[in-house]
Amino acid sequence: MNASTARLSLRYRPGPDVLFGHVEHDVTTEMEHLIVSDSPNDDTVIQWTRVDHTSTEEVLSSFQIINAADAVRDDDQLALPVAVLPLVRTLVELASERIDTTDTILGQLRTLTESTTELPLSSLTRR
Repeated sequence: MNASTARLSLRYRPGPDVLFGHVEHDVTTEMEHLIVSDSPNDDTVIQWTRVDHTSTEEVLSSFQIINAADAVRDDDQLALPVAVLPLVRTLVELASERIDTTDTILGQLRTLTESTTELPLSSLTRR
């Protein structure tokens, strides 16, 4: 990871249907006090980090989505950067296939699917 890239970590628990995302980048470590929270709907919380004190540009910092399986079907409901959408969709679909093969309710609740990838920092700006 360098100054122009960011590491996106995704965690999805299909039992409770909750998706978490966390982004690590240099902007986060330098400007943690410039966090902007947004809740585009009742099931979603997204945090953005301002690039600097004078800029209005915001970079994705973290998010949590409840009822994620339904949310991934509607790009507008997700309100995430375009580069993140296919990654989120793939993770949720993969986890849904895994949970279908789990026999016990406890096993379904314990199912966790994770993914980590590096993306250009510019692809994580607020749209």
